[in-house]
Amino acid sequence: MSFPGHNVPGQDSHMHQPAYNDHILTITDRSCPDPYVICDKGTYYMTFTVGDRIEIWAADSLFEFEKRARKECVWRPPPDKEYSGDLWAPELHSLHDRWYVYFAATDPKHGNKSHRMFVVAGPPSSHDPLDSSKWEFAGRLEGMPHDQWAIDGTVISLHGGLCFVYSGWPLGTKSDESGHPLSPSSWQKSPFPLIQAARDDTPPYGPGHGNFVSVSGPGGPESLRRRAQRDARLAEDLVPDLEAGSAGPEGGDDADEVAAWDRGEGGGEEEGVAG
Repeated sequence: MSFPGHNVPGQDSHMHQPAYNDHILTITDRSCPDPYVICDKGTYYMTFTVGDRIEIWAADSLFEFEKRARKECVWRPPPDKEYSGDLWAPELHSLHDRWYVYFAATDPKHGNKSHRMFVVAGPPSSHDPLDSSKWEFAGRLEGMPHDQWAIDGTVISLHGGLCFVYSGWPLGTKSDESGHPLSPSSWQKSPFPLIQAARDDTPPYGPGHGNFVSVSGPGGPESLRRRAQRDARLAEDLVPDLEAGSAGPEGGDDADEVAAWDRGEGGGEEEGVAG
């Protein structure tokens, strides 16, 4: 997989994360779908789905974040391009001394079935990413199947390199074979929930966005951690033999090898983990 900065390993070391706490904050009053928040040099940056542009909010605290935040549209696509419509789930990343935003977008002539992943490049990561004059279109993400539907992409550091994780239709499935999302005939019921809670006395969980993370530092097992919501409507007898806390491959194993994954122990009640 190649994309801007691909040949230089790792993410910028200057991104310092605050100490963890488990307080739950409502940081905006308005709806902000697909939010992504990072903290860099004491400033919190948030991107989210606006639809027709890339917008970044920035503030020095998550308390009353929306009221305190500077808000800037840093990039807007030109019309009649394959990336002009339905900009979804943008994510701001500092990679190799430069800011990048990864996002999904469509060709307005073809709608949702044309969703693919794209990248815009911004100023050096030592500069303010809200400077809209410094952003430019970098291109479509390379190395992915040209006809594969793709959304919700994110970049992670893994074994000294970078990996790209995204949601997409199965390889080999063409966009025009999957129907329209509003057509009942395009849907089929899954035989089991995607994630089951770690405790037997809690109901199954429904799907959520996924992130691929290291749960024990460099060289440790990798996990696919999903933000899931509880769904009591899912029947208990449809729960698969998979619990929150499934562990990924040990350090050095290939993350894309199915045989390298096994079931772990425990897991959070509000967050499913699957490998």
